Formats: sequence, C-alpha cells, structure tokens
Amino acid sequence: MKFFRFKPPLILDSGVYASLLSLQLTNKRNIELSILDSIRKRKAKSFITLNPHSVIEACKSRHTGNAYLGGDFFFSDGIGYSLGYRLLNGFWPKRLPGRQIYSEVLRICAFHNLNLLLLGGTGHSIVALKDRILKNYDIHVDALELPFFNSDEVECSYDLFEEIISKDPVVVLVFMTAPKQEIFSHKLKLKAELANKTLMIFNLGAVLDFELGLKLSAPRFFQKFGLEWAFRAATDWTHVSPRLSSAVLFLKMLFLKSVK
Repeated sequence: MKFFRFKPPLILDSGVYASLLSLQLTNKRNIELSILDSIRKRKAKSFITLNPHSVIEACKSRHTGNAYLGGDFFFSDGIGYSLGYRLLNGFWPKRLPGRQIYSEVLRICAFHNLNLLLLGGTGHSIVALKDRILKNYDIHVDALELPFFNSDEVECSYDLFEEIISKDPVVVLVFMTAPKQEIFSHKLKLKAELANKTLMIFNLGAVLDFELGLKLSAPRFFQKFGLEWAFRAATDWTHVSPRLSSAVLFLKMLFLKSVK
C-alpha cells in the first residue's frame, strides 16, 4: 500500500458501505424534475456522486457517513461503483459523470432563469469559471471562494453558510475534494432548511479543474468505457494514487460482502 501513498484506515463502517451500495440512484432526466419540485415545495436538497473513493471516505467515520447518506439524490460516477452496485443489486446503474451533471444544471438554470452560485477553488479559478459560464449562458451567476479548512473544521463555517444563503441562490455548485464537499454541503443544507430556503446543492469535485483545463480530460474512448481512472493515473499519478488505493479497498470489501 505504500506504493499508493495511502494508509488504510483500521476500521471501516460496513453499515455505511452497505447503505451506499443499496441506494436508489437517479438519472439525468430527473435532475430538472427534482429541482422544479423542490422550488415548488421550498426545499433544500443535495445531489451526490458516488465512486469507490467517495464510498471508502464515507466509511471512515459515522460523521462522514451521515453526510453522504444525508444526501437526497445519488449518481453513479465510476466503473468501480457501478460494478459493486451490479453485483449486489443485479443490474448496472447508468453512470453519470460530474461534467454531464454540470452541463445539465447550467442548461436548467438558463432555461428556468435560476440564480446560480459557484463555491470552491481559489478566487482566480472560481471567478474564471464564472466568466466562462457568462460567455456561454444567460444565467445570473455569482462565485465565492471557500477558505481552506479540514473536514473536521466545517462546523466553524457558520458565518460562511450565512453569507451563502444571503446571496439567495437557487442552485449551488460545490467544487471541493471528497469527503470535504459532502460534509460541507450537508451542513449547508441543514442551515438552508432552518432558513426555509430553496437550495439545490451539487457536489462536483474536480469538474472545475477539467472545465478550465487545469487538468487533462480523458479522451472520449476512456469516458465511454468508464476508464477515466486509467487515463488520470497515467497523467496525474500523485493525486490519483490514493483514489486507486481506495478502489482496491472498495473491491476487497465488495468481495467479502458478496461471499457472505
């Protein structure tokens, strides 16, 4: 495991693991329906993409697991997660990568004239993404740089949550690493519910880097067959190796569960 620069956790929550592999997954068509329904009911909802790395991160603590399981809509993003889902549930879920979700959300915001807020990255990158969106879509969009904090420090972000809600967005796109973005989004959703605010929160991770060309996107061939991980391993090994280690641990837990 040292080769992967990854130290496996001593204990993983198997209950969270089983729950994340038995979720009812949504699809691209349901994004618009979910947003419009939540606007009508004045609800706050969060959308989470799942892959082997995110599942293992969720299993490391009950606190993190609750943040994931507190989501409202889930997508399969990664061939490893889809494989696990297939083995335990009997069918392949349709994969929906983060960039497809991103494009669909922008289309919905433009069509229905919904206020959009971008969160994450440095001030330069998040503003650059805002400018890029404004060139291609007629959307009311704002951007807010998130300060650096560890996953355990999200509770200290109360004033930041208040600032986000005061901007009155309907859709929020969060660009952070897992599980930090899921913990942050879960807390933000709870604050929005207390304020009786409509808020659709999408956790999109590295989509910002791909959209701005800060990281190389996998060619269509790799994307079609769910092999983005192989392309990223070849082009960005330092950042991807911990995720591959998580994938190994994910498959190990899948094997132990399937033979029971």
